[in-house]
Amino acid sequence: MQETPPVPTSLNETARPSSILLGAVRSPLFWLFVLLAVAYAPIFWGEIIFFRDPAHWNYPARAFVRRALLNGEFPHWNPFVGLGVPVWANPLYAILYPPNWPLLIVPERLVASALTWQSAAHTLWGGIGAYLLARQFRCRPVACLVAGLSWALSGYTTSMWSAGLLLIAGAWLPWVSVGMLAATRRLMAGQSWMRVLPSVTAPIAMALLTGEVFIAITAVGFGIATVMAWWVGGEQGPAIQLHAHSRRSPVRIVAFVTAGIFIAFLIGMIVIAPAGALIEGTGRAQGTTLAQSERFSFHPIRVLELFAPRALGVPLVDYPGARYAGEESIEGLPLAFSSYLGASVLGLALLGIKRRSSWVLVGLWLFFLFVCFGRFTPVHAAWRAVVVPFKYMRYPEKYFVLLVGWTSLLAALGFERLLAEQLFRGRRLLVFLATLAVVFLVIGFAVEPDLARYVRRGSAMATLIVGLLFALLWLRRRQEKLSPLLIAAVVALDLMSNVWEFQRFRSGAIGKNPSPLAAAIQSQRSDTALPPRLYRSLKVDEAVLTKLRVRSPADAESLSLLALTPNIGSVFGIATVPGYDAAKPKAIEDFWRQGLPYQATLLRLLSVEFALLPVADSQVPDARTEDYEPLMDPIPGARLYRVKETLPRAYLAGSSVVLDDQQTLSRLFTAEVAAGELVLVAAGQGDKAMQGGKHAGWCTVQSFDLNRVEIKCHAQSPGIAVLVEQYSAGWSATVDSIPAHLLRVNHVMRGVHVDAGVHRIEMTYRPPVGSWVVAVFLSASLLTAVLFFADCLRSLSKAKRAPEGPQELAV
Repeated sequence: MQETPPVPTSLNETARPSSILLGAVRSPLFWLFVLLAVAYAPIFWGEIIFFRDPAHWNYPARAFVRRALLNGEFPHWNPFVGLGVPVWANPLYAILYPPNWPLLIVPERLVASALTWQSAAHTLWGGIGAYLLARQFRCRPVACLVAGLSWALSGYTTSMWSAGLLLIAGAWLPWVSVGMLAATRRLMAGQSWMRVLPSVTAPIAMALLTGEVFIAITAVGFGIATVMAWWVGGEQGPAIQLHAHSRRSPVRIVAFVTAGIFIAFLIGMIVIAPAGALIEGTGRAQGTTLAQSERFSFHPIRVLELFAPRALGVPLVDYPGARYAGEESIEGLPLAFSSYLGASVLGLALLGIKRRSSWVLVGLWLFFLFVCFGRFTPVHAAWRAVVVPFKYMRYPEKYFVLLVGWTSLLAALGFERLLAEQLFRGRRLLVFLATLAVVFLVIGFAVEPDLARYVRRGSAMATLIVGLLFALLWLRRRQEKLSPLLIAAVVALDLMSNVWEFQRFRSGAIGKNPSPLAAAIQSQRSDTALPPRLYRSLKVDEAVLTKLRVRSPADAESLSLLALTPNIGSVFGIATVPGYDAAKPKAIEDFWRQGLPYQATLLRLLSVEFALLPVADSQVPDARTEDYEPLMDPIPGARLYRVKETLPRAYLAGSSVVLDDQQTLSRLFTAEVAAGELVLVAAGQGDKAMQGGKHAGWCTVQSFDLNRVEIKCHAQSPGIAVLVEQYSAGWSATVDSIPAHLLRVNHVMRGVHVDAGVHRIEMTYRPPVGSWVVAVFLSASLLTAVLFFADCLRSLSKAKRAPEGPQELAV
């Protein structure tokens, strides 16, 4: 009698290292990781993606938040942008987004590199989400791998590496669908609603916490539409049919999924509510007009790019398509440098149009393509008018993320159809090939010669790729096991070649080396308690580029960063005016625009100590010495100056007048205001004009923290103490620990009345948002976490009680 082998008592006894490794290698998710690693191999030897938003916004914002938290301050206020901005007015700071927290333990010199790794992780995360979404539609693993590759390596996803947080937020879009479908399956199988909510809530809440609220809302719409396609197409599968007797009604399913969405938005209120409360006074307060919202519309000619790689050229290198698809505001470039979905991917997607679910997806895809067209068709305007939240969303090109999601799913469905059907019918691919040939022959010769060569080249490449795909599909009859892997390899190479063309890697040293200009400014500042304030002329980059030879756009970007391009100064503790931030008050923009003709007087009023200005010839005697003191030439073509006779950051004026904003702007740049003798108090604050001497005394800043400023004033007579920092709701003041009325003066600054004598003024900032927002956020987050861990424990307990022997795995 054969002896029964002992039952293993632990995981270590059941799984040998070799079997674990073999299982990992056989997993399509492993190959998804490997192929993405190959596509982005330069980051493994220290190169990073560092231009556009990652350089000008993400890096400075993350470095600022990191420094503040490590110094024990919660960053409610950012004094390094203009005269200061409220952090919570701009959700993109994403302080409460968990994947940003590891930046706290990253050395300061590696923050820029860490942001590239964060983008890489989110690219992989979005690809895994697309893989699992295809699994929900009962696709086999190799077909799901194609879905993951189609998402992660699409031209749009690749382009979003340089568009700030659009990549980060967009990575959650397929996961929202996965969560909703998982919840629907569980409810249909008779499971408790408590096991459903976390799968719906978590991905939506994470998308909201990134700060890209409209992308999160778009992800919710994507999830609902995809679930509808899944339901209509009967994709529930046999595992659900086994529990048909315990199905819940569609109404209850909708109710529970809606509850999960609602809880997610309760969590997201922590970024939505403060931004809404603080929007007053910013450029976003008036909403967006149709013309503003339709900037960065997807030009119809870019449809060529969907299947023909680089059909309009290569932005930053040679882009003849700019005359159609470019935006003047960003030097004739589009929002997404590439919209390539992949000729092989679209070929597979065409084959996938058979099930009812796929027809629904195609209808959604076509509709939102027209929404992406923005100002070029009336569809976007109608959509914006009907769906109210999107009335405030800019840039129709952002909707392209929906097309990427549905294309990747359709490609998986097409691949699954090939794997399931024995007889191959390639008529659709032949039609696709014929269409590409027409593009090659007609459009390639109809447009301008400089653009025609890109159209012809892209169409020829697409024809070659689809022809190769057709050949592999024909080969499937003879090589049934090998051909699916070869098809997946063709998809990977098709998409990866586009990544290599469009991604601009650069040395990670740009984020490691200190800026010589920043070091020079810090060494020259007169008051170490205050962050120095710098004006950087927009003409500096142009002047520098005429002096230095640059070989690539990355070199040009490096030069602009060395010259402290807007916001970069905050990384080194330097405030830059007028500043670049979505939360920047409109008042400072009006102030700046009104003062441009007065040049040095404008800088003196704003207590700007340093100015970086272009210099045509360093050998020619400097003509600016009347207003500026030359300090150094940090880069050829640019000179650092100290601004002469600038107002101190805090001063005491003896006279004031009360004016409305228009009158204030017209009188700001007079000699008596610029000298700090007269203060212009905004009307409507209950204040009265004050007639006194030119100066009532002097003030010094004793301490300067993010959310608190302490000033000591020696007043020889009654006057108004002015702090040249941004006035904003949320700031309050005390004089000698007694609450005082904080005034808006000189259009944008803070002022407090003081009597004769020595006084201590303290100004403190608290976001003007009720504590209820924090309570709602914590309660909803705790509920989601408790339900999630309870579900995990329940599943673990059930697994331990499961009977031994082979078990059927539900799809």
